[in-house]
Amino acid sequence: MDWETLADAEKSELAGFEELVTEMMEFVAKCIGEPRYYQEIFVQAKKLLMVNVGFTFLKTTAMEREKMVNDSDDFVHLALDTCDKQRSGIIKTQAAKILEALCDHIEGSTSFLAVFACKALDWALQGKPNLDTAEGEYIAVLQQVKDSVFLTNYSPEEIADCCMMALTMVSYIIPKRPDLVRIFDETMYRNFDKMTAKETILLRSRLCLLLGYYADMVFMKAPAASS
Repeated sequence: MDWETLADAEKSELAGFEELVTEMMEFVAKCIGEPRYYQEIFVQAKKLLMVNVGFTFLKTTAMEREKMVNDSDDFVHLALDTCDKQRSGIIKTQAAKILEALCDHIEGSTSFLAVFACKALDWALQGKPNLDTAEGEYIAVLQQVKDSVFLTNYSPEEIADCCMMALTMVSYIIPKRPDLVRIFDETMYRNFDKMTAKETILLRSRLCLLLGYYADMVFMKAPAASS
């Protein structure tokens, strides 16, 4: 077998594996949507499922980064689909579907997602201080999953990227929760300069997406202008 044939075989095997993972994640999302049968399981597992599956697989791939520069329309389309209908049928959109299903059906999920996303975003952009020795607001939520791949292996930009996507996905919920709005506002204000720095093209694009979704919610609540 020559190298080209071997490479094609490996690509086919990888594609088959990704398809299997995608189908499994879709099945999990459907089970979450049936809380009368599976509620107790997901109530106990929601935090680990959110961090180890949901947040972890929202990561922007190398192919997406390439499209961000060379095919921005496709990059934006995937971002919108991930935060809205999840029709692309890939691992990333299935991860988003799991996060949304948890928030819609499992009590306490929205609060954990919003607080974790804000604190992880803040922690990452403030330099990822050691969670074993750090003091203050990071500890309570992040230390519960401090050994996760998401917190230990992802770069600050990758963590911030996933957190901003997750927060965008729940833009239909957070504005209705004053307790979460406060945490969200504080996080955005404290890290705005870092998210808009010239060298962070990815985070700037995610911030535009996030603000677009939250602006829609704000203007929907605004009173109609008098004629």
